Amino acid sequence: MAHEQENSGPTSGQRLSARQLLAYALPASSIALFILPMNIVIPAFYAANTQATLTGIGLVAGFARLFDAITDPLIGYLSDLTRSRLGPRKPWLLVGTVIGSISVYFLFQPPPDAGLLYYVLASTGVFLGFTLFEIPNRAWGMEMSHDYFQRARISTYLAVFSAVGSLVFWVIPIIMSPYTGSTAITPAAMTGIAWFFVFLFPLSTLMSVSFVPQGKQISEAGAGLRTLIQSVRINKPLWRYCAAVTAWGIGNGAFSSVLLILFADYLKLGNHFPFMMVVFFVVQTLTMPLWMKLIGRFGKHRSLAFSWVIDVISRGAVLFFVPGDVNVLLVYGLIVIIAALNGASYIAPMAILGDVIDYDILKTGKNKAASFAALNSLLIKISSAIGVAVALPTLGLFGYEMGVEADYMAWLGLMICYVGIPGVTYMIASWLIWFFPIDARRHRTIVRRIESRLPTGTEDLNHG
Repeated sequence: MAHEQENSGPTSGQRLSARQLLAYALPASSIALFILPMNIVIPAFYAANTQATLTGIGLVAGFARLFDAITDPLIGYLSDLTRSRLGPRKPWLLVGTVIGSISVYFLFQPPPDAGLLYYVLASTGVFLGFTLFEIPNRAWGMEMSHDYFQRARISTYLAVFSAVGSLVFWVIPIIMSPYTGSTAITPAAMTGIAWFFVFLFPLSTLMSVSFVPQGKQISEAGAGLRTLIQSVRINKPLWRYCAAVTAWGIGNGAFSSVLLILFADYLKLGNHFPFMMVVFFVVQTLTMPLWMKLIGRFGKHRSLAFSWVIDVISRGAVLFFVPGDVNVLLVYGLIVIIAALNGASYIAPMAILGDVIDYDILKTGKNKAASFAALNSLLIKISSAIGVAVALPTLGLFGYEMGVEADYMAWLGLMICYVGIPGVTYMIASWLIWFFPIDARRHRTIVRRIESRLPTGTEDLNHG
């Protein structure tokens, strides 16, 4: 039915309660427990503790995205068309939670003789569960409010809980160190993390599904595949957003895949690494409210572009770090700077995408929030996988080997992956997003035009 209002929930100008936002964002802390390690920890962990090789893991990461190319759009499309007593999003969250929990349990606990086939099966299950949960969940979040700054508030809650979940990942090895004898990411620590995740993820999902209402539907549900293709074709803000996210994703995937290798293996700071990550996510969490204020002052896209540029410049400091002679305090200082800058990447993109979806609703009259969220998720996965697929084989090409002292060529390959590739791609992404066409003023115009099409008696989007 046009302008469907079947699920009560907040609209554009209605301020969401802290309790609603807490319940909605809580599962993000669980997801962060396995999303971050997929790029930072898992490649190096499997290379050190299984029969899988860095080159093989890098290639598998690229091929795994072919699977996502099918599942992501399909799940987004089906979620947009779903109608149930729980609404269009919540049933998918429950299914994704079950699949994701089982897959993470096995991915984090590989047997010593596990090879690439084990890694492929476990990681594919993780990504499938994540997709089933994350795409409808992000669409749900963007439907909770159609206000420019309320969306940034929702994104901030998600980002804070994601940072908290990532923080927990690094705290667990520290807590377990009296029993494992090390604060490094050991198989025993990964087992502890797996069990914590299996407990937290289902519990937080049930709380979110039970206590958070569905957002208002301000248009018809998403139509057929032809309409979706047409939306993608004519939506110029979407193209610019996707190009920026893709460029950023490639650089982020490249540096994330060698982060643990750089600090733990090359700089020999393995015992410090969990503490560094704790500092990283504490600083990131504390600075997110500041980014929210900057977004309110300068807009989402300008704040995001600024953070990417300064991030790239600051990472160049690692070029001067030497194994055995590195000042640990300087390393922690660099971690603090990068963490403070990184918050914008977790807040602004989802809020910007919500504005793109409103623009599409204005042009087509159809709500395809989950389909757009699927496209966004697919782009991030593919671009990150490209970064991994380029970075890890590059390390092998330049002769880098885990546990072996790096010569000049191995060092050069590591710096290309950590500084060079992200430097180029982040700058491209910054230029693209700086000129994003939808700011707060233009978004208000979009919302007013959507309102003018609503039938008499429908709630005003700006006044709830």
